[in-house]
Amino acid sequence: MKEINIFFFVVFFVFELCINAQCSFNINIKEKFNKTSIIVEGEITKKEAFWLDNKIYTKNYLSILSSNNDETPKKIILLTKGGKIDDKLAIVHPSLVLNQNDRGIFLIDVYLEEKDWYCPSVGSQSFVSYEEFYSLDKAPKGFELSGDVSNYKAASMITINDISPKEIEAGNDQVLKIYGSGFGDDFIAPAKVQFRNPNYFEPTINYQTVDPVHILFWSDSEIHVRVPGRDYATGKAGAGSGEVRVVSSAGEIVQSTQEVHVLFNRVRHDNIPVDLINDNEFGGYTFNFCSNFSENNEAIDAIKRAIEKWTCAAQTNLLVDKFTAVNASCAVLDDVNIIAFDTECPLPFGTLAETTNWFTYCSDGTTYLDEVDIVFANAVNWNFSQQNPGPFEKDFESIALHEFGHVHGVEHVLEKNLLMYPSLADGKGKRNIDESSRKCGALNVTDSIDPINCGSASSFIPNIDNCQAQLDLRAYLQGAYIGEGWMRTNLVGNGILPPKQPYNNQPYNYGGVEENSNFFSYVVDWVLVEMRIGNLNTAAPSGTYVCERQAALLLADGKIVSADGFSPLIFNNLTPSESYYICLRHRNHLDIISSQKIPFSSEMSYDFTQNVNSASGDEQLYLHEDGTPMLYAGDINFDGLIQQTDIDIWKLNPAENNSYKPEDCTLDGIIQISDFDQWYYNRSKLGVFEVRY
Repeated sequence: MKEINIFFFVVFFVFELCINAQCSFNINIKEKFNKTSIIVEGEITKKEAFWLDNKIYTKNYLSILSSNNDETPKKIILLTKGGKIDDKLAIVHPSLVLNQNDRGIFLIDVYLEEKDWYCPSVGSQSFVSYEEFYSLDKAPKGFELSGDVSNYKAASMITINDISPKEIEAGNDQVLKIYGSGFGDDFIAPAKVQFRNPNYFEPTINYQTVDPVHILFWSDSEIHVRVPGRDYATGKAGAGSGEVRVVSSAGEIVQSTQEVHVLFNRVRHDNIPVDLINDNEFGGYTFNFCSNFSENNEAIDAIKRAIEKWTCAAQTNLLVDKFTAVNASCAVLDDVNIIAFDTECPLPFGTLAETTNWFTYCSDGTTYLDEVDIVFANAVNWNFSQQNPGPFEKDFESIALHEFGHVHGVEHVLEKNLLMYPSLADGKGKRNIDESSRKCGALNVTDSIDPINCGSASSFIPNIDNCQAQLDLRAYLQGAYIGEGWMRTNLVGNGILPPKQPYNNQPYNYGGVEENSNFFSYVVDWVLVEMRIGNLNTAAPSGTYVCERQAALLLADGKIVSADGFSPLIFNNLTPSESYYICLRHRNHLDIISSQKIPFSSEMSYDFTQNVNSASGDEQLYLHEDGTPMLYAGDINFDGLIQQTDIDIWKLNPAENNSYKPEDCTLDGIIQISDFDQWYYNRSKLGVFEVRY
């Protein structure tokens, strides 16, 4: 393909992976000690990379201070995957990444006894900090620390008063400012700033120290730190969401009470973005299915959906060659990008998938993706379909979508609702590319357009196909309907319609930032529109899932438009090969979903105002005396049922003026007996299982 300066990146750690994980794993501290045979306290004194079986490993020379095994030598070698030899780098993710002078507790097993070689016993969580160790109620049997290991003084004069901003991007040159006192006038040892490690998620918490190059300003009362992303050169995982720690120049440590929310974690190498290239002469990369994968049509369809979603979200350029099955089923550098099951090269127990990204590293600092091999575990109870996974199934499309995120340089974050959160439980799916992950991937795609002055590689060519869809949607709300095709607009007229969308709380948990500070007079209220794929179920659980959603404005004539009050609804992350159900939600009316799928097109439309059967389920639209279908009013607690619990809320406050509360079923801004009447006529009405919370 080109000159071989290899930089490979394995997305799943190959020693061990807990079965309940997506791309990392979580083992509480007691389980860690139960799973290991040898517990040692030690310090890394030297690191040395070497070749073994055509892969790069690192010898971490470990000086032993204490052990639960009397036969453990005083000096051992702890092998970890990855390292650097000359201009060749191997990065294994997630893996145990250690630095010289790291000191703490190591959980290890014998790898090669005659050479005093050991390996991590619980993967990337095989290092336990003293702080985590002290959280145990008692030490593991037969193990004691060597002595006093206090590194820092308790904070007495150091405080953190605030951090700003509260939301930030890692690896994108954004700066976090930390305000307080007692930091020290100068940035001198042992002063440091620490962020949560995004490869460790609750209940396990691990902190990483920011490299000095990212400290931009330091005074006794203020620190400016560039928030680091995953950096292949240092092996550090980047910044994760959570509290921030500061160690003062006097050695005092303090942790913020505020949390920073890191929305994406962008890969770099030596603080330089990593590039994609035109590997297939069509602008990007072509994947071949291994012969052991090529007969599984459901798995192939899930892979294609994942690729198509990334293509639409980030204008990436990934293709599949479904006609040419290849025999190679292991991750080797052979000019073929494979997708395979692990029947020939078994993955370690509990590993769901292993993605090997082969990189070329150039002398000018350029690092580009040369080849990708993705291997999935064959023995996992996969859900390949578009139905939601069962309670004991792993969702294949979600895992594939996460893995292709890593291909695009998008790393782990600690925001649980985002695609790149390290863990995915049984029965759960994440089949959407959230805006933060999309932005990160798109940044890497855009940066890859620039010329590459290294070997024969040529620049990546983005896919500019238009995946945008415009939706013409109409509906009426019973509570607001006044006849002849019109609804009242009292909420705007009385100045009580909130400028920000109201669906950011339970049970909707929608994080959109739609707002309007100058409503037109014909706006009725905010609604939430969801585009869903899958198949409708008549009983729980839901058979469809949300691909994309947005808060929108309902106008007096039933038309639903974007937050500006006049533009059509635009969806940017739909998949052209799919057909979609449309779900419409309102804060005190019964939610509905379309009875028919609508094929993707650049201009889509659906009308809930013309046919009472346009909503799925038994009489899910109220038929007004003038023949107009509309959403039922009275679901005050938005649980998909109109029942006694709804009116119980109204009874707590049955009279209030200028109110924007769900108890106001008529949307006139007044809580009164007419709202009770709406509920009373509709009581015992049940929404469909498909869209109930």
